[in-house]
Amino acid sequence: MYTLPDSPKARRLLGYDIDVKLRDHEQVVNRTKQLRTRALLQIAPFIVAWKHTILKEMGIYHTLNKFNYDIGRQCLIAEGWCPRDCTNAVANALSVGCERSKAAVPSILTLREAREDPPTFFRTNKFTSSFQGLVDAYGIAGYGEVNPAVFAIVTFPFLFAVMFGDVGHGFIMLVVSALFCIFEDKLSKMKLNE
Repeated sequence: MYTLPDSPKARRLLGYDIDVKLRDHEQVVNRTKQLRTRALLQIAPFIVAWKHTILKEMGIYHTLNKFNYDIGRQCLIAEGWCPRDCTNAVANALSVGCERSKAAVPSILTLREAREDPPTFFRTNKFTSSFQGLVDAYGIAGYGEVNPAVFAIVTFPFLFAVMFGDVGHGFIMLVVSALFCIFEDKLSKMKLNE
């Protein structure tokens, strides 16, 4: 808000002062835009690398947040499950990780007896993993229970054939699945943007 003077000469001087201030502000805004554009153009080539680094660090912190911190020993403690016959593989993976990261303190693997039931784990291969995934979609069996995927391997194709009685389409699916089996190695090496 401006107080408007009574004389025309004073009003012209006030208008001139306001025009000068407006031009100054416009110059400041334009210079700020130029500086911002110049700064953004300088950092633009690094954005993808920075984003990759930030996502990596977020993943690391997400994993580290699952650890417990031991104040007395000043170390991180991770607890997890693994099958007994895989403990050597886990120990080897920890030692390889220490070597690659050039850690000053080695990782220690300590086996402990569990107080609660361990999670369910079923070994699968390329053939049985698809049936296991199908069964797991309906529910995962408890620890020590029979794996229902074994029964699904036998009954699922039969029940699917009973529900889907079209012989022609069944033959086409048989041929396509046979081609998938024949060219499995070549198809598994293809990059599918996954």
